[in-house]
Amino acid sequence: MKEVIGANKCIGCGVCIAVCPRQCISMQEDAEGFLQPVIDGSRCVDCGKCRQSCPQLSIRKDANRAPLLVRGGSARDPDLLKQASSGAIFPLLAKQVLSRGGVVFGAAFTSSLSVAHIRAETWVDCQRLFGSKYVQSDLGNIFSQVKEDLLNSRWVLFAGAPCQVAALRSYLASMDVTRLLCVDFICHGVPSPKLWRDYLAWLKQKYHSPVTGCSFRDKEHGWRAFSFAMQFADGRKLVQDHRDDLYFRLFVSNCCLRLTCYNCQYKTLGHIADITLGDFWGVWKKYPGLDDDRGTSLIFAHSSKGVEFLSAIAEELNWQDVDLKFSLKKNPPAIKSVSMPLARKTFFIDYPLVEFSSLIRWYAKKHTRMEKILCLFKKMLQQRRLEAIKSYSALE
Repeated sequence: MKEVIGANKCIGCGVCIAVCPRQCISMQEDAEGFLQPVIDGSRCVDCGKCRQSCPQLSIRKDANRAPLLVRGGSARDPDLLKQASSGAIFPLLAKQVLSRGGVVFGAAFTSSLSVAHIRAETWVDCQRLFGSKYVQSDLGNIFSQVKEDLLNSRWVLFAGAPCQVAALRSYLASMDVTRLLCVDFICHGVPSPKLWRDYLAWLKQKYHSPVTGCSFRDKEHGWRAFSFAMQFADGRKLVQDHRDDLYFRLFVSNCCLRLTCYNCQYKTLGHIADITLGDFWGVWKKYPGLDDDRGTSLIFAHSSKGVEFLSAIAEELNWQDVDLKFSLKKNPPAIKSVSMPLARKTFFIDYPLVEFSSLIRWYAKKHTRMEKILCLFKKMLQQRRLEAIKSYSALE
């Protein structure tokens, strides 16, 4: 079968579909639940446009370029801070673009709580884009929508992971992007959408009611000690410390991320986006005046356009210049990919072989040296590993 790029290199952006003149490429879930491009060989004419547009196959020339602006800060509006994961910089940028007659694109929960990029041109719709979503978003046909808005001379704010921004800019390579503002974020990595669906199904079974709403970064107990909050159809709300949530523990254990996340070529000082945002972890150690535990953002501007937009919202911010070296030390995912743990080699192999709750409990725990060995020899010691998973679940 023909392929655009191997699964270990594909980021699942779908730009290959957007540029294919024969419409012979579709995105399909692989065994791990990640979207991968599949080519209909009977219709493909080997034009090569899919590979030419693939951001993973392009050469970065600006990877080591230092940001033009490095600041820490947050919005002065307390209501915005409640809605945002960190310092509410993105909502202010969105409001600024809307005020210029523009539109905003970003990741939102769908009615089934899957995550997909949507187009928003009202403040109400924009609020669906606020907050973190710890699952890879489906871009669908967003690239063509962005292109149409730019052709209509509208301002466009596109927010996404660094790889998604790279894909969009590759798709628009021949266009005038003067009115395009790209904002990315400091990305840890993206878990499998299938894992998220199965987790929601498990919660429904466990609590006898479907999940109807979710906040990965609820600030009820503060920004630093943020909570996972789940709203159920029967009116109940489950709020627990993020360190107690099994899905979050799987996420930070790094055993369920897309393969490209372990060697991400966008973990560089220079970003393709105009602005990069992230949580300013560690801010309280050097800049206590910026921290009131309601959320503080780390802000990088990579272009004059990014600086201009941040200047336009400056009066609505409490912010200041911060040291780049300190910022990166406290937020290593900004420039460094997470390491692939031994458990990543076996997590998706074991996935269909044991009961879901047993699987996530065992893989979310801190593994002993012997348990790591069980993962190292993924086939040879599989039976012993499966027994260990079932035994640990029985003890819980």
